[in-house]
Amino acid sequence: EGVVKEVETDLHCIFSVDELVAEFPAQPPDNPWPSHFYSGRISGEPRPESRYVSEGRWFGIEDARREELAFEHNVVLELLAKKIS
Repeated sequence: EGVVKEVETDLHCIFSVDELVAEFPAQPPDNPWPSHFYSGRISGEPRPESRYVSEGRWFGIEDARREELAFEHNVVLELLAKKIS
């Protein structure tokens, strides 16, 4: 899948997809492409070296809720929290 290659290219990690968590349609002009969010497992320590990724770090769902992240992150976090509870 494309997400596996993106993670490898942008973070230099191996990503194993568990499942698709959410999909959102494109919302031009701010986000001209559809968004897909996956759950899975990463092997290796993230090392962002891309013009698209400025930072990579680990944090829990509660910490992520307090961050200003891209896209519909709180919706995705709620869906993910329901799947893992």
